[in-house]
Amino acid sequence: MMAVSDPLTYEKCALEDSECIIKQAQAALPSFVQGIPELGIKKLDKLHMDKITIDIPGIFSELTNVEIGGLSNAIIDDISINVPYKIMRISFNTDLNTECDYKLNGTLFGFPIFGNGKGHFSLKNLQIEMIIIFDIIKSDQGKDILDFKSYMYGADAIDGLHSHFENMYNGDKEKSDMYHELVNKNWRLIVTNYGRYFTPLVVKEMYEGVKTAMCSRNLEDLALYGKSEK
Repeated sequence: MMAVSDPLTYEKCALEDSECIIKQAQAALPSFVQGIPELGIKKLDKLHMDKITIDIPGIFSELTNVEIGGLSNAIIDDISINVPYKIMRISFNTDLNTECDYKLNGTLFGFPIFGNGKGHFSLKNLQIEMIIIFDIIKSDQGKDILDFKSYMYGADAIDGLHSHFENMYNGDKEKSDMYHELVNKNWRLIVTNYGRYFTPLVVKEMYEGVKTAMCSRNLEDLALYGKSEK
């Protein structure tokens, strides 16, 4: 059983032993994404957001009471740490499912769109890759700790987007069916143009959780490091 104070691994791994780190992180993931309040790590599955707004020429959309699920089912493909270059790479895939209340008004591909009600959309087989730039610094107690500096990421919904919004066109089923066919068939265009208002928010919360978990502890307590390597 994993102790709450050790959220990422069940046993210590060398920093450059990717196989060991992936195995331990995968085992710890379901507990980790439920949040660790004593470390200030919020619940990541389901991740709650009060509001997401898309306000660009042609379209206004407001999502409220947003609940994002799926991170507990993520499959970790890679966690690799390059100590000399101070770079960490994380890669995983999952289906990301979102439920919300929505308001939508504007035009899409030249067609008028409007509606409000309950919404659901899923990013199928979403592949996320992150690069984290870090440093190793001394704590006030003279111990080595990680110091996350910045990150960048890429994401691709490999198996597409599926969305369903109730009460589109005030319940006009024919128009609603046409809208959903248009959006779900042209999902890559939708994700490319509008996903930047959604995916970065999820990735940021993930990054902050990992940062808090790893940077709040001495490296020798997290991994086989320094004297613990011997």
